[in-house]
Amino acid sequence: MKVLLLALLLALDVQAQTRQSGTFRACSYSAIRVDPRLQQVDLVTSGRTDSGWSGNYLGLEQLPKDCQIALNGTFFSLKWHEPAGPLIYDQGRKRWTPRFKRLYGSSEKSVSSLSRAYLAVYADGRVRLDHSGGRSADQLAEKGMNCLLGGGGQLLKDGRPALMLDQEGFDELSGLRAEQPAPRSGLGLDAQGRLWLVAAGLEGGGLSLQDFAALLAQLGARQAMFLDCGSSTAMRVGSWQKGAGRPLPTWLVVRWLP
Repeated sequence: MKVLLLALLLALDVQAQTRQSGTFRACSYSAIRVDPRLQQVDLVTSGRTDSGWSGNYLGLEQLPKDCQIALNGTFFSLKWHEPAGPLIYDQGRKRWTPRFKRLYGSSEKSVSSLSRAYLAVYADGRVRLDHSGGRSADQLAEKGMNCLLGGGGQLLKDGRPALMLDQEGFDELSGLRAEQPAPRSGLGLDAQGRLWLVAAGLEGGGLSLQDFAALLAQLGARQAMFLDCGSSTAMRVGSWQKGAGRPLPTWLVVRWLP
């Protein structure tokens, strides 16, 4: 009986996640595909107070032990030290939209009015990668939405590269360096509704955004978005982790469903 139970658990584990690593265009990458219907995709946030963000963020090693998988969260402002996108977190109990102007202060246009890519995860395991269209977290909130992570940019649409950096406000002041090789992190959604969490360039150089989009497409993603890059890039899968990076206000995490 114990042997049969172990076999069943192993089978469920294979269905729930697929891990892959290797090199793409001479750059190392690590990727894991999870099924939100079998695992809980959520956000861990830190440093948020009633008066703003304190800067007391969590590093990768400080995340709760039940977070078997973790990836650095949304793009955030180095000037204002706040996430640069709409957020709903803690199983939908809190909502917040950034108050600062622009991503790095190049104009008076509010970050929340920019169209940014976002990930939405629902209680029934559905996942959506879409654009905010300038809508706030309150406007994006829907019944049954557990997790919303916004602020990145689009990589793929219907399986094809579809960068739209100018429309999303990633100008020369954003520090994105789209054409230069750099450590990258991002999310992809395949045709079966499964989610890819990907980190590239943690060892052996990096990728341009165009090459990173090609990597997500090769993994089978139909829709994809990038998250923060450079020294923010970090990933943990079980006891394995790369890119300790720096403490961040948001982490995308995966837990086993109870």
